[in-house]
Amino acid sequence: MQNSNEITILIVDDSPEDRETIKHFLSKSGGVTYRYLEAETGEKGLELSKSHKPDCILLDFKLPDTDGICFIKDMVYEHNLGDIPVILLTGQGDETVATESLKSGAQDYLIKGNLNSGSLMRSIRYATEKKQAEITLRESEAKYRQIYGTTFDGIITASKESKIIETDLKEPFTEFGQIAEHYNSVIDALQKATAKTDASLKEKEVLLKEIHHRVKNNMQVISSLLSLQSRYSKDERYIEMVKESQIRIKAIALIHEKLYCSKDLASIDFNDYIRSLVNDLFLSYKANTNKIELNVNIENVSLGIEAAIPCGLIVNELVSNSLKYAFPEGRDGEMRISLRLLDEGQYELIVSDNGIGMPKDIDFKNSGSLGLRLVTNFTERTLHGKIELKKLKGTEFQIIFKEKKYKERM
Repeated sequence: MQNSNEITILIVDDSPEDRETIKHFLSKSGGVTYRYLEAETGEKGLELSKSHKPDCILLDFKLPDTDGICFIKDMVYEHNLGDIPVILLTGQGDETVATESLKSGAQDYLIKGNLNSGSLMRSIRYATEKKQAEITLRESEAKYRQIYGTTFDGIITASKESKIIETDLKEPFTEFGQIAEHYNSVIDALQKATAKTDASLKEKEVLLKEIHHRVKNNMQVISSLLSLQSRYSKDERYIEMVKESQIRIKAIALIHEKLYCSKDLASIDFNDYIRSLVNDLFLSYKANTNKIELNVNIENVSLGIEAAIPCGLIVNELVSNSLKYAFPEGRDGEMRISLRLLDEGQYELIVSDNGIGMPKDIDFKNSGSLGLRLVTNFTERTLHGKIELKKLKGTEFQIIFKEKKYKERM
């Protein structure tokens, strides 16, 4: 960095409008002068990073030739440019992407729709100060090793144990004291930068929780509107369709509720979620728990929202079908739900019952049942998994899928 009042920014974004918006925000910086480098692709961005060594990179998450995480990894591992701080910009909030971005080495993660001059300049200042403190700390450590053959902590430990500070060592330890003073100032700067980063992350965590809370509330509003609309109809088929839609909406809303209450905003405890979901279904269909035994066997599994929603809806449809059709005339029975992790990151989800079973000649993938078509589509198109129906002693659906991380979907 040339000086604190002049900062070179590399903007890597394929949208000219977004690049101009960023420059417009930074034009209100007051005492700081920003110089801009611009690139429309990741490849061009890496070239400018190597040739100009900007003070900070504002990186669009989705680029024509790469994504933000791959760009950062190329910077660090292929081009040895890890000392340049990167702030990722994205068009929409995704807690999984945010978490993985920070893990990969990004200094911050901002949503374009929420950008303003203040938030952008604060993020740049925090990112550059924190990165500079890390570099200074690393250089100080290297100087200690060169002079004393050990780290600062090693010197302190050795001096305490041996008590060798004598008169004839005054000169080297005078230098040591100067270095130690500088070292402490670097640590103090790093701690302040880290505290600012932690505060920024905490602010984002609160925002994500609020988003999940509002999504859940909005879905409940939609469910209430459907309920009001159904009162104007006396057609039992229509009323049943509305009820089923409300149950599906509630299954999705429950996921956002669990994420809102979760310590990990990127995933939910699926065991807890399924038990809550199935208990709600039993209440919705007025199932007799004394006659239908429920066995849930779910390993300690946490799923991200993009896998949890289709899985939850699959369980919702299959359990609903069992409660409606498997145990006619108050018949006793058992329903089983299991989820376990297989080899190579695959999951096996089984929903079964020992009820009257499905007709032997039915093709469930092409049946007239909306619920079964949804189960097939969620499995094959959303989860990219496989589904198999077994009709021995009732009905058993086995679903094998692999949870895809965001970078596998790019």
